Amino acid sequence: MSAPLFDALIIGAGPAGLSAATGLARQLHTTAIFNTSVFRSSKTKHMHNVVGWDHRDPAEFRAKARQDLLARYSSTVQFHDCGIESVSKRDDGSHHCLFCDGYEKRGARSAGVLATDLLQPTQRTMHVSHMAKRLVDNVTIYTNGNSEQASTLQEAIANLDGFRIDSRAFARLEKRETDAEPKIIIHFEDGSSAEEAFLAHGPKYVLNGPFAEQLGLETIESGEIKATPMFNETSMPGAFAIGDCATPMKAVTPAIYMGSGTAAAIVMQLQQEK
Repeated sequence: MSAPLFDALIIGAGPAGLSAATGLARQLHTTAIFNTSVFRSSKTKHMHNVVGWDHRDPAEFRAKARQDLLARYSSTVQFHDCGIESVSKRDDGSHHCLFCDGYEKRGARSAGVLATDLLQPTQRTMHVSHMAKRLVDNVTIYTNGNSEQASTLQEAIANLDGFRIDSRAFARLEKRETDAEPKIIIHFEDGSSAEEAFLAHGPKYVLNGPFAEQLGLETIESGEIKATPMFNETSMPGAFAIGDCATPMKAVTPAIYMGSGTAAAIVMQLQQEK
């Protein structure tokens, strides 16, 4: 028996994938959604900046969206709760931020910014540091042993109040539960330590899954798949990238926006091929 043919395959059942599936369903296109239940936001219990769903569990959002799709569009939408090992193109075609977190820690005495990875450029470090300063009294910028970077940042904060630079090298980070709010303890290689209400960090991004490499898709410097706005088609015609895998703005509302716009582009391509 041959495998069923769908108009679109969606890898990932997060906000972007669910949004794209909804748009496709509205035009009666068949869609298979593959869900491994691995989500960037899986460890957080609250999502923010989503009208009507602010400070609620993202797992509940995903469950509600899935429930709505199956209740209304089950004739065209299928969910497959499994992973995909490989993707290939056939010859006949194929188809954490301070806006999200931090507000709840407002009024704390001090917070830290890790000037490493994606936040290593001074401009990015200072941008996030100013955001953190809106929420706390004092901000310490940690360079993890990079004395040259510490010197550059020292010049950047020379005329600013409430900022300081710490160039000590990290040994480990510890989350400590207290009677009030949890604290982050930074243990340094020299045996000393520091305590912060929270740390802001822009970690390096790694795509979840081998699909971009298997399809030979172009990626950008920070690791995301290169997708052309506004419909988010990749370097391979007929392959689209939406949500966290294709934007530095990793949040629910941009993912929903990307999903709905891309659904329109997929619909157009499918209907032109008829």
